[in-house]
Amino acid sequence: MNPAILLYIDGYWRLVEDGHVRAVPEYPRLSSPTLVLTDFGNAVSGVTTIHGRKDYAEAMIGRHLRDDNVIENEEVKVLIHYGTSVPDGWEALYTAMPVSAWRRMQAWVLSQADHCLLIPQAALMHRLTRKNSDGVVSGVVFHGERRISVLARGQGGLCYFSVRIRGNTEEDLRASSVLLIDRVRQAQTLESSDQRLALRWYTFGKTSSSEEGVAKIFSAHPEDDTDDIDEVGTEAYLQEDGTYRYFPLDALKPQLSERIAVNAALAKVSYFAERNIGYFSLCGGVISVVCLITAIVFFFIGDSTRTKAAEVNEDARRIVEAARAQAVSTLPADFSDLRDFVDLFLDAKAEVDPGNLLRTLRFAAGSEIKLLRLYMQPRDHELVIEGWVDVAAGSGDRLLADFLAQLRRNGFEPEAVGASIALRAPPGTGFAYQLRRNDSSRGAGGSS
Repeated sequence: MNPAILLYIDGYWRLVEDGHVRAVPEYPRLSSPTLVLTDFGNAVSGVTTIHGRKDYAEAMIGRHLRDDNVIENEEVKVLIHYGTSVPDGWEALYTAMPVSAWRRMQAWVLSQADHCLLIPQAALMHRLTRKNSDGVVSGVVFHGERRISVLARGQGGLCYFSVRIRGNTEEDLRASSVLLIDRVRQAQTLESSDQRLALRWYTFGKTSSSEEGVAKIFSAHPEDDTDDIDEVGTEAYLQEDGTYRYFPLDALKPQLSERIAVNAALAKVSYFAERNIGYFSLCGGVISVVCLITAIVFFFIGDSTRTKAAEVNEDARRIVEAARAQAVSTLPADFSDLRDFVDLFLDAKAEVDPGNLLRTLRFAAGSEIKLLRLYMQPRDHELVIEGWVDVAAGSGDRLLADFLAQLRRNGFEPEAVGASIALRAPPGTGFAYQLRRNDSSRGAGGSS
């Protein structure tokens, strides 16, 4: 994908495509993917320090701009291109504009039939700045047809300045440039001679290749302390009237990406996917070939593995059969009698286990039956349970019947007997039962 480039800078709308450049009306209808490099016309860019949380940076910058009457009588839209923590707060590079201008720009971008990425000039300048080395402040200058802007990075952090070119002469350009450079040196406190300011100068819209460059202009005036200026080369683009206009787009194109665009996330992802579709196709082809080779390898490996698995299964079957035969031949003749004896012993243990018996009685009694005494008669060694029914919890006859039914389900056959404690209970509530094992349920183990 080779997108066109629309320059909306210094109030001019110029579309650069296929080696040609032409002026277009405001908010034009675009027919192909386009990268829009813009200063947003009447927008304000700058670097400021926020004394507070960075979450509130946009609101605080907007309020300061309204209080200072930089943007009057309107809500402010603030775009933060870069932010970092500093000792006294949070430093931010921003672009601000009236909300109405921002909404109109967004509506225009969304109305395009193809990709239209909106790239702020200040964000691109920050992407072009280099890390400063010892004693050197690096900066980027965008020299438009009406305005010169600079973004510099040094020990003092970022600084951004912009001045309007007063006039069209070489002297006007030199005066504006010197003023801008002096502001940067003051902001970065470059006072000693061993501290240098290195600037890369991007010029937009020259109408002739013979125009004097800024470096040549300053070289003719050695009295100007302009430090190191590296003018970036420009390319000629044919205009509709047959003349040429010059822009440094070859140097800028690698940095014009969705990473610094201010579109919605979905639009940036879509552009990234289409821009890299060739790489994705290549990766898909490589993955397909790798999968095919892997499948072939696993086919041959799997065939040998299946043969080996069949052999292992056959060996395992023979071992199991041999073990079974050995187990049958080694069991003693009276093994079944011994197993029956163990089962009878376990059943008898369950029947005489007092803990098991108490759990069974408590489960059957619940909360409505109050158990008073459990004892064994000395004559026939039968168990006797005494208690009374809490008639406040319901019908005494029904509760007692449920209790007896639960005992029968657990292998007991209750038989009513007289007992002193039961007789002394409130009339109609006391009971005493002799508990005998039900032979039909013997072996159940007294389940509770």
